[in-house]
Amino acid sequence: MREAPKPRRRWIPIRGGVVLPVCRHRQRPWVGRSLNHVRQRGEALTQIELAGGSVVFSENAPKSAAMQGQLPRLWQLLGAKPVWWVLLPDEDFEKEAEPARLRELFPEAYIAPLSQAPRRMR
Repeated sequence: MREAPKPRRRWIPIRGGVVLPVCRHRQRPWVGRSLNHVRQRGEALTQIELAGGSVVFSENAPKSAAMQGQLPRLWQLLGAKPVWWVLLPDEDFEKEAEPARLRELFPEAYIAPLSQAPRRMR
């Protein structure tokens, strides 16, 4: 008796040269927004230090220190350093918009006025 022929596999005729640019195109806005956040973080750090504030990076934090949240991995790949504390001058902290903007830029950091900071960080 004759065996039935095996069904042939049919592949969609799409090559990697077509699929890869489509995947890159879909990820481009996400990477662009992340790069913009990293740039804004750098600008915010210089503004904080010029205004008399202080920034403590997590590499300078004690080993037992807990972080507020997690810095997105893509931001780290784009060059952002994790921040442990952002200490603002009291005048800037009283403005509602400034701490809210900094919480968006530094999701991993504690944000506080200089007057409430622990003594070793002033």
